[in-house]
Amino acid sequence: MNVNRIVTMRRLAAVFALAAMAWCSTAWAQVLDMVPADAAIVIKISNLQGTNTKIAKLAKDFGLDQIQPLFQDPLGALMEQAKVSKGVNKSGDLAIAILDPDATPPKFLAMVPVDDYKAFVSNFEAVGAETAGVSEVKTPDGPSLFLMHRGNYAVGSHDKETLSRQSGSLKFGPAISKDVSGKDAIIFINVPQVRTKALDAMHKNRQQAVDEALKNIGDDPNSKPFAGVAKVVMNQIFDLMERFLSDSTGVVFSLNFNDKGIALGGVSEFAADSKLGTTIAQFKNTGKPLIAGLPDRKYFAFGGMAVDPKAFGKVVSDCIDPINAELAKSGDTGKQIATLLESAKTLAGSISRVSAGYPMPTGALGTESIIQSVAVVEGNAKAAHDAEIKMLKGMGDLFALLPKEAGSIKFDLTPAAKTVDGVSLDTYMMNITTDPKDPQAAQMKSMMDMIYGPNGMGGTMGVVNDKTLVLVQGGSDKLVSDAVASAKSNADVLSSNSGVKMISGQLPKDRSLEYYVSLDNIVSAAAKYAAQFGVLPANVKVPTDLPPLGFAAGTDGPAVRGEMFIPSQTVSSLISAGLQAYQQIQGGGNGKL
Repeated sequence: MNVNRIVTMRRLAAVFALAAMAWCSTAWAQVLDMVPADAAIVIKISNLQGTNTKIAKLAKDFGLDQIQPLFQDPLGALMEQAKVSKGVNKSGDLAIAILDPDATPPKFLAMVPVDDYKAFVSNFEAVGAETAGVSEVKTPDGPSLFLMHRGNYAVGSHDKETLSRQSGSLKFGPAISKDVSGKDAIIFINVPQVRTKALDAMHKNRQQAVDEALKNIGDDPNSKPFAGVAKVVMNQIFDLMERFLSDSTGVVFSLNFNDKGIALGGVSEFAADSKLGTTIAQFKNTGKPLIAGLPDRKYFAFGGMAVDPKAFGKVVSDCIDPINAELAKSGDTGKQIATLLESAKTLAGSISRVSAGYPMPTGALGTESIIQSVAVVEGNAKAAHDAEIKMLKGMGDLFALLPKEAGSIKFDLTPAAKTVDGVSLDTYMMNITTDPKDPQAAQMKSMMDMIYGPNGMGGTMGVVNDKTLVLVQGGSDKLVSDAVASAKSNADVLSSNSGVKMISGQLPKDRSLEYYVSLDNIVSAAAKYAAQFGVLPANVKVPTDLPPLGFAAGTDGPAVRGEMFIPSQTVSSLISAGLQAYQQIQGGGNGKL
């Protein structure tokens, strides 16, 4: 063989070697590429040092680093506890795959990113020499750990056989893939891998659970007529659980951190041709404002949702119809409940969007209702209104069947009781009459008066136009008139609030439901009422206009996606206010523990 041919072959070999190295580098670049397809549960943490820095910053914002020093450097503290200080690539991703969760101990694979595998192995005490690329070492807590080098990772397991187990890389559906690759931490449940055992366990215990529940109901003469209803409901629950296990392709829970707070998410994906998959795919997200139509107020909580009336009505009917068939056999009370459920079914098929909120009361305790609500319903307004009327009348008939020993409950409905801004409004009121000689009944009425104010439990509703129905519970005449005006204009005033805007921007853009909880208003009202009772000092101040907690949900093809965002500013401000209140109480303020 001449010299030129030898040189050429060596060059080709070098090129192939470099190509192979590049392929291996790409193949092992993603830690999830190494997870076996039959893994039952997978935990992944992206960019160890980056995630560690985010957690440490949030902990500092919350003041947790002063309470627990390990939060100053969580990754460093964990590495020190595990006695792993050498060879770890802190900028890499870590994954743990649980292959057999029922085993004792569970069989797992841990994939730790390394920049120096030999240095990583030297963190542990060796047990004999390396054999076929596998090192056996002792961990700080005693059990042996088997390690091997794969690409940029040290792969470990307590079971040597599990270490060599490979059955193809794990696959994800399109919806779950978005969260797997873009979040700081995820927990993935591979439902097809746990399906058989879970279904077997459910089939084995289902009848026993139903029989036990029916036995307890049968012991109560008042509940016994509803044993058939209870059986239908329980079987519906089990049917849904079994359908979920049969149709699901996986579930993922995610955690993400940024300068503004913490995002908690979840996605449940189903086979596209399955019953749940095709049902979910009928529900589409919307670009319309979901909280439009609510008056400009401070709220404890508020939100909105958009649905397809036909699809939503079908889902509700499938649930209610079997229950109503049994209620028809349960006497007068059962028939009354069935009437309520039929009205609820009609309502579900009449709405395309609902926005609702719980306004924050402004008066002193007992001067107005603590529980107030405003709802704006879009869709077939007349059908929705008629369904609401039937439900209210049905509640009145149901209350009339209750025992009269401790008093009576009367539900009064007055059609077209008043007109506000050209809108005819019905009013309703639940009047409770108690026995003045019964101290428990009197105490209950006193509590109800304190919660619902001097006007009692009542509300107002009316058709604003062909597509809009407005409902108000509790509150003043001013709230009613503002609700009517805002329902007419359908203005989206709440979305322009700076805190809501910031949180909304952190939530998924494609959604059919959004909801916000104003912790500052809840805590502020609680502190105000506690001060009136002398429980807290009157000068305890809670920060206002803090960003609310936010939640959004929607569909993604045959998948359901939900995400909650917790703003760090709100959490840290409320923690600070709580500490100040505690110090005032401890310092001998007007409050008492």
